[in-house]
Amino acid sequence: MDYEIVKLNEATARFLPHPHQPFDIIGRLIPIYNGEKWSYKEILCNENRQKTYKDEIIDPKDYIDSKKKAAFLAVRNHLCIGAVLVGTDWRGEGYIEDLAVDSECRRLGVGKKLMDSAVGWCREQRLNVITLETQDNNLQACRFYIKYGFELCGIDTKLYTLTEYEDEAALYFYMKL
Repeated sequence: MDYEIVKLNEATARFLPHPHQPFDIIGRLIPIYNGEKWSYKEILCNENRQKTYKDEIIDPKDYIDSKKKAAFLAVRNHLCIGAVLVGTDWRGEGYIEDLAVDSECRRLGVGKKLMDSAVGWCREQRLNVITLETQDNNLQACRFYIKYGFELCGIDTKLYTLTEYEDEAALYFYMKL
């Protein structure tokens, strides 16, 4: 599959928006903390289902020529097939705001190349750490982040309380650069 990764700028902004697409809920990642170190187990669903998160509006002005944020797009045939948003959090660490790849382009290396671009940006900014948050029921994303080199480092069971996602827990991942 031919595609290219481009940094969001005035010229590439024409490839937006990139709406979220459904992903399969195949199970949950269950964090286990022994007082010193995190581990996890997986619980698979008896029956898979699909989920789609609400689209987030990306304002290109937030990312173009910013010293605190960047966006990278995977583009094929003049269409955006994936995007990663990366920034610097309040502690001065890298933070993945969002990573999304079109459903028909998953498992083809697009997510890895997008993540490589985000990690490269963090290194250019001389950041030592990159973090991200995802949901415990997005097992395929959790597997991707772990395979990429992120470590599970925490859980928040109340982050989504009083939202339509209240049955989900937030999982936090961390990677030293």
